[in-house]
Amino acid sequence: MIEKLYKNVLAPIASTLIEKFEIQSQQALDMYNQKQRALEHADKLKKGIKESKCSYCGTVLDEKKLKELEAELEETKIRIEELTQIPEPNLEYEHSKNTLTKMMDDVLSSEDLEEIDKKINEYDYEIAKLNSELENVKSKLEGVDADEPSRLELQIRTNEKESGRLSGKIEAKKEEKLKLLEEKSELDRKIDAIPQDQLKKLNKRIIFTDSIMRLFERAISTFREEQKAAVEETATEIFREIRSKEEFDRLKINDQYGLSIITVHNTILDRSEWRSSGEEQIVALSLIGALNKCAQVKAPIFMDTPFGRLDVTHGERVLKYLPKMSDQIVLLVTDREFREGDEIHLAGKIKTDLSLKYTGEKEGSIIYPTTAGGE
Repeated sequence: MIEKLYKNVLAPIASTLIEKFEIQSQQALDMYNQKQRALEHADKLKKGIKESKCSYCGTVLDEKKLKELEAELEETKIRIEELTQIPEPNLEYEHSKNTLTKMMDDVLSSEDLEEIDKKINEYDYEIAKLNSELENVKSKLEGVDADEPSRLELQIRTNEKESGRLSGKIEAKKEEKLKLLEEKSELDRKIDAIPQDQLKKLNKRIIFTDSIMRLFERAISTFREEQKAAVEETATEIFREIRSKEEFDRLKINDQYGLSIITVHNTILDRSEWRSSGEEQIVALSLIGALNKCAQVKAPIFMDTPFGRLDVTHGERVLKYLPKMSDQIVLLVTDREFREGDEIHLAGKIKTDLSLKYTGEKEGSIIYPTTAGGE
């Protein structure tokens, strides 16, 4: 513990230097990262201008938006040019900070210092006590066996040796302290050499970048909420068209990004055990339809056995609504789901009807064209 004493003396100074190194290192790193983010943003702006489409959300851009992107790209290029002169983060700061941090880790606690003082006092007390006892014994034991005094002398020498060893360690740590002070002076010189105007410029650029990032975050949040509201509204319209229970009022996106049923009494049904499997199926179909209608890119919808959990009434309602859900829908159904005559509910919207028939273990299955509702 004695070897760590000098570090306690340097601890306040080292703590200040560590904080200063962390600030300077972080500032340099933030400026470097700012340039990287600007480069990435410029690439996305170029891609969006080239494709006339927003690189973040896929929205098709009109001429006004394209001009805004071009102007933003020019500003970003200027910012990149300004950041080009910024060097990569100085690892020398990190090395110096780590050296001081390592030293701080070895600082003795107040309990350790108290323990050292206690041991030294104990040794001093023991030495004084033994010397006193030795003198008393020598004066009283004339002609008596001298083994006891010898043992006392040996114990005294041992304690003196230990005290000397501790003193030697203290001196060695003083030497290390001097070396650290020299390193500190060199680090102070390097810190003072950093231009203050450069630090101020970099700080302004960091503040500007942070404001731009917050602006984008607000825009993304607004867009997310608008899309969420659109999906809820569209899903509710679909739900109202195919459901039969009048007490169900609307659908709402929950925290798990699923849909909850809201009743006319404003009761939220967001647990599966509160709804039948058929109601769960209708909610799922409403969500699929809403996502497809609100998406920027239109795509076909594939459904595998979508009527398996629906009763006849709801099955017919869903069949009647399917042509409105997407320009192209692929249904994978069994003859138990799609019975003869059900094609009438699709209002002549069937373009292709294929059947899959199992012919045997060796032959496997075959696909052949059929008429909807037939074999």
